[in-house]
Amino acid sequence: MKARFEIVFSMAAFGTIAVFVRNIGLPSGEVALYRAVIAALALFLWQLCTRQTVRWQDVKKELPLLFVSGAAMSVNWILLFEAYKYTTVAMATLSYYFAPVIVTVASTVLFREGLTAKQISCFVMSTLGLVMVIGVSGGGGSYLQEAIDRGADCLVTGEAAHHIALLAKQKGIGLVVAGHWGTEHAIADVLAALIARQFPGLTVAHAEADTDPYCYLA
Repeated sequence: MKARFEIVFSMAAFGTIAVFVRNIGLPSGEVALYRAVIAALALFLWQLCTRQTVRWQDVKKELPLLFVSGAAMSVNWILLFEAYKYTTVAMATLSYYFAPVIVTVASTVLFREGLTAKQISCFVMSTLGLVMVIGVSGGGGSYLQEAIDRGADCLVTGEAAHHIALLAKQKGIGLVVAGHWGTEHAIADVLAALIARQFPGLTVAHAEADTDPYCYLA
């Protein structure tokens, strides 16, 4: 029962990180620093209460690795905190927990471990799943954060992933997703005329098959 309580408590503690990060008006680097300091003090008090001692001789032997791992952990925290600010908590957390998949692949180089066919297939499916969910593409929705930083009231784009729409709603900025055809069809004739003028030897025409591929129900 105690073990279950500790697991639930640790999960709840981690789940509240985004709440604090979103409501603390400090850079991610400072938040990570203060978090590390508070954690160090808490661990020191825990050792005093439990009467645990630290063998400094053993610690000295592992100082290089401790410094490297500590630096890696700080970068890990900073990137996670930045992700909370630039996308939804769900997307940031999902991306964060993709790390074990990366470790699985890195282990083939770092530890000379082989991958089974099952592991390889799981890696491919996990990667494709993450890309599909977070919408990694060159879509206009990827400019949402830039629009927010520049103080824009609305972003007009041809496409936007679901999490981009959620983020726009959360940030209070308008998002007009007019579709590729809606944003590109209007300029096609103008571009055709410009190209024809620039290259007189070419026959340039706006394709008649250029129609909106979507059907809208009234």
